[in-house]
Amino acid sequence: MVYIPPGEFIMGINPPAKGGFNSAETPLHTLDLHAFWIDQTEITNAMFAKFVKETGYITEVEKNGKAQVLNLVTYHWYTDKRANWKNPSGQGVDMSMIIPKLPVVQVSWNDAKKYCEWADRRLPTEAEWEKAARGPLGNIYPWGNEPPLSSRLNFNHHIRTPSDIGIYYSGISTYGVFDMAGNVWEWVSDWYKENYYSLSPRLNPLGPPTGQYKILRGGSWTSQSDMVRSYVRYPMSPESARDDFGFRCASY
Repeated sequence: MVYIPPGEFIMGINPPAKGGFNSAETPLHTLDLHAFWIDQTEITNAMFAKFVKETGYITEVEKNGKAQVLNLVTYHWYTDKRANWKNPSGQGVDMSMIIPKLPVVQVSWNDAKKYCEWADRRLPTEAEWEKAARGPLGNIYPWGNEPPLSSRLNFNHHIRTPSDIGIYYSGISTYGVFDMAGNVWEWVSDWYKENYYSLSPRLNPLGPPTGQYKILRGGSWTSQSDMVRSYVRYPMSPESARDDFGFRCASY
């Protein structure tokens, strides 16, 4: 895990925002966070396989058969009942054994929470995630303010699949965290509220107490350049799973 020191950082963006969901990402504001630790990389197939082996955990996709897979010809999402975290594209290949360093996908927010609890950790708050990605000065991207390049991150269907964790050294964040832009979207702990930034406390915000959607951050291998900006918020129902949804854990 990587240590993120206490102190202020700049979160959000002032309108007119570029990319993302605009009004939900405004206004630009300064927060003060406690110190915390965050995983240097996204949770991998091998890590999740160990969790499943030790606990017998069954993911929501495996229970419900509602995995979303991207059609790489039409670029439309469809439901594939064969897909799950071991077989993210529904092709019957056990990725946990073949490519253990790929980030685990086809996991819901509920699945991610269970893993982090098993690991004696937790999902990062939205504010923690953004600080770890943007640094104290509010960079647009983890590496700074220069535009995305395929040498910095896996995005915009350049590879058409997730890539191994921790290989994009030129895209590393100010604090030394990998893959906070592209590769896979990452679940954070907060409930989503569109105008929360106008209401949130300055010190260690935890998000609204309730809501309909949870939040994903960072963009993925399927995302265009405007969606990999570090301030972008992506609301989804907590039981949702796709072949570009993953996570990392945090702790105090």
